Amino acid sequence: MIKIFARTIYVSGLLLPLIWACSNEPAGDVQQGALPVGQGAAFRVVADSVSMSSPSCSEGGNRCALFSAVYPVVEPDSVSAHRQINDTLSLYVRNALSGISPSAAPSQQSLEEMGKAFLAEYDTAMADMTDFPQQWAAELSYEVMLEDSAVITFALQTYMFTGGAHPNSFATLASFDKLTGERLRLEDFVKDLIAFTDIAESGFREARELPAGADLNAEGFFWGEGYFLPENIVLVEEGVHLHYNAYEAAPYAAGPTAYTIPFAQLSGLLKKRAKQ
Repeated sequence: MIKIFARTIYVSGLLLPLIWACSNEPAGDVQQGALPVGQGAAFRVVADSVSMSSPSCSEGGNRCALFSAVYPVVEPDSVSAHRQINDTLSLYVRNALSGISPSAAPSQQSLEEMGKAFLAEYDTAMADMTDFPQQWAAELSYEVMLEDSAVITFALQTYMFTGGAHPNSFATLASFDKLTGERLRLEDFVKDLIAFTDIAESGFREARELPAGADLNAEGFFWGEGYFLPENIVLVEEGVHLHYNAYEAAPYAAGPTAYTIPFAQLSGLLKKRAKQ
């Protein structure tokens, strides 16, 4: 069994050994390109990782299982806001690699325990499939979609294959107030959810190249329920980003749908948040 533990530092799109202080300008009304939260706390983001594989991987061929997680950690963890962000991200990482919803009850296993269990499950499955070896994988990586003095937005990307017709790939996105550690929900930065939903539906149609009057259900979307917002809605540099995972709004073959509503289209809809 192979285990690898690594740590790097992410700063504004680069990997550098650097700590810096963020701006202390107070938040105001949200304008195009501005963000609806308070002051940021000085911190850095590092990438921790856990990786292990079955012994059979070294033999080559199709009999191999890989468990790999590269995930973000905010430092220093002694700051309560950073610790709150880390606790939330840890929940999302473990739940993603368990194949369950981020909003579900948290997995009680550590990543190391999850990896060992994954490899053990693979060995058990392959003992009954000696004539049809498979490669299994559970992999997670991350991206910082936005970081400024007030907000940081993470994207966790998960890939899983344990046999079957196709692998499963999905994203978990989250924006955080850097000062408080609070996860920012849609209602935290949008004051008119009905108007926002109308704009979001237009954006979905544009992303999917559907005419304005097309029936979404007839086109194969939203399972006969009509348009609804995705679980993943976050702040990015250009505006508000929406991401529908496969199966969320359409069958697997349709793939995910992701698009960004520019701040300019949301004039008057975004909240002013008091400094905390």
